Amino acid sequence: ALAIAFTMVIVMAYNFKIAPIYPEVNRARTCYLDGIVNVSKDGTERQECGGVSQEIVDRLRTLKSVEEVGTMLNYTPDTYVQKPDGDDMPIIVQWVDDGFFKVYQFDFIEGKPFTPEEWKSNSKKLILTDKLARKVFGKTEGLVGGSISIDHEEYTIGGIVKAANVVSTQSYAEAYGCDYSLGRRRGYWGDPWGKGDIYAIILTEDPEALRNDINQMYAQINQEFEARGEEWRIEPLTNELITHTQQALSTHRRSRDADNNLLYLVLTFITLLIVPAVNLSGIISGRM
Repeated sequence: ALAIAFTMVIVMAYNFKIAPIYPEVNRARTCYLDGIVNVSKDGTERQECGGVSQEIVDRLRTLKSVEEVGTMLNYTPDTYVQKPDGDDMPIIVQWVDDGFFKVYQFDFIEGKPFTPEEWKSNSKKLILTDKLARKVFGKTEGLVGGSISIDHEEYTIGGIVKAANVVSTQSYAEAYGCDYSLGRRRGYWGDPWGKGDIYAIILTEDPEALRNDINQMYAQINQEFEARGEEWRIEPLTNELITHTQQALSTHRRSRDADNNLLYLVLTFITLLIVPAVNLSGIISGRM
């Protein structure tokens, strides 16, 4: 019974990671592009980056296999909110674009997602979760249009959303920031060869078609590099593009060990289930 119970706990844990759950209801159609590899023209140098540039994201949105693209910074800076009583409180803020709220289906208690125009016009807006709103203001309504201080900078509250659960690891945060200028300060746009600090979340019905489309896009970019006399090229995709299931089975975001982990899980299940199987066969044979 203990072996079966332990097996069920593992199954439930991975079900939370893989099954559609608020606000990540599109997990079955979600892929992540979180890196790019440059190689020198003569093939002697190679550079890897754990993010892509804004130009790469803009081109992704033109591909036939892409339904929607959302972005976020590929790291979470230490951030503090200044409460009305003057105390600083550490919070998790994801710096995202308007497409983020098209990929992830958040329930808005009030307000609405920021628009592409707001994002590009340096509109310093924050979308707060209901949990953070209660901690800071003691309420979740009547806050839109007001201000909140983050790292001693004033931001306008653009909306209040129902908070995601921590098992929604890709979308979880306590606030979502629309700050184009912050992105530019932190290298969000990246360099001319495609590297940057953007983590791209892509909706697609066909991950393999998406992979092919991205490789064709990279080939086109490389032709442009050649025409400009650039010394760098973009390598075709290896493991920079993964599905949500592959991501969920990986040890962490950049590990790419989903296949090995899946094998370990299968072997663990077989080992755990052999024990009750042997016990049951012994009980049955003892009664015969």
